[in-house]
Amino acid sequence: MARYGRSQAQELLSRGDAEEALEAADADIAARGEGQGAASAWLDRGAALDMLERYAEAADAFERAFELDVAGDLDRLELDDGYFSAALAAGRDEATRGDVSKAAARLDTYVSRFPLGNHVAEAKTWKARMRGEMPSLLDKTRDANDVDLP
Repeated sequence: MARYGRSQAQELLSRGDAEEALEAADADIAARGEGQGAASAWLDRGAALDMLERYAEAADAFERAFELDVAGDLDRLELDDGYFSAALAAGRDEATRGDVSKAAARLDTYVSRFPLGNHVAEAKTWKARMRGEMPSLLDKTRDANDVDLP
């Protein structure tokens, strides 16, 4: 049973039970439709998917939470951080597979949703890295590891 003020999915996430949390969030979404509390259920779904490292789906769930939160009831910091984290991870996966334009579009969507968000500057920096316009410290580390030592 969830504590007062917390959903079942949030309780499960706090214990690290991401699969069960996803099931609980999906059940909550099915029960609520687009009514009251639906945005919170989508936020829970995004957090569970993020924990499962299903980043593209997580970013989409955070996007849906944002769209449904017309009253602004969600914790903006949690939504901002969750959305950016999932969008960046999904974008990095897409860029690695060669779809840099899709990766950049994910970060552009974050910036359009959170123009005053905590990660706007980071989103712009990561877009430049993904496009090869800015070296990453990770690139330098990779280059150093490629060197054959005597």
